[in-house]
Amino acid sequence: MKNLLMYVIAFGIFFGCSSKAVDKEHKVIKRINYGHNIVILADLSNRVLRQKSLHDTTIIYNIIDKLKPFFEKSVDLNIYDRFAFYSINQYCVDRLIDQNPKFNLDLAEFKNHELELSNYLYRSQKRNYDSDVSKIKATVKKLYGNNARNTILPADVWHYFNEVLDNTIVDTTSFKQGVYLNRRKNKVILITDGYVEAGKYGNDKTMLDKRNPNRTKFLSTSLLNKFRSEFNNSEFAELEKFYTTNKYGLIPVKNPLISEIELLVLEIDDRTIKNGVTSVSPTDAKIIKLFWHEWFEQSGIDPKHFEIHDVVKNEQELDAILTSFLSK
Repeated sequence: MKNLLMYVIAFGIFFGCSSKAVDKEHKVIKRINYGHNIVILADLSNRVLRQKSLHDTTIIYNIIDKLKPFFEKSVDLNIYDRFAFYSINQYCVDRLIDQNPKFNLDLAEFKNHELELSNYLYRSQKRNYDSDVSKIKATVKKLYGNNARNTILPADVWHYFNEVLDNTIVDTTSFKQGVYLNRRKNKVILITDGYVEAGKYGNDKTMLDKRNPNRTKFLSTSLLNKFRSEFNNSEFAELEKFYTTNKYGLIPVKNPLISEIELLVLEIDDRTIKNGVTSVSPTDAKIIKLFWHEWFEQSGIDPKHFEIHDVVKNEQELDAILTSFLSK
């Protein structure tokens, strides 16, 4: 435990587990200590049926395997890190309720019990960190197995960020005499293909902006085809200019908590590309990124705090993306 203590102290000094804020009136430097709430948010819609270089479970396991160093580094700062797996399609998760599923790790259960926490992280005992990680991986495997054998439902990403996000992230700030304490970084890794298909947009007028039908709560293949056709038949040379002039876009969500997250989107899976070749221009991926970037920014996420990636080619590429995102 002594070695661990020295290790986490060194991390706090050299790797910036904290940042400083200055009270301009009193010239007092205040220190903010950061912990982590790392969330995997999976879209378990028909996208899981498409063949890709890496299966979702491989991506999820890689994320989970990177957690322990972050948890260790926060211990000495009295910050208790948290990890959780969620599905946008909650019904898919409910199918496992009778199978004793495990989807989360939360070191807060060891608050003020340092010895128990040390034993949990480093000692061989009946229940420890590694055994809990194994249970989570087994649950994820069951979840994807059940999903493949049952009816796959659409995933309403827009609704999740607007209505359900509050259940996904933790309260980020506590105060003591005006000083921020134990602020967590809500790092959300969204695994999706970029198509926002709510399943009800065909007959629900609430999915459209009443004043502008080009602004919606969904981003389907038919909408992308419409956008592409109108652009190609227009006199616009620049896609962004056409997008802005015709006031296209996803309707921003009205959830102030979205500003509290740092977001990584994996993986935009372009359905117009088959065997590495596309017959349309602009591609779905290019249009999707245009919609998503504006959507996140208008919804309240700082542009510095989100990134969107195409389908990764291998685990080495995935590792570089995850390491960069989690280390920020």
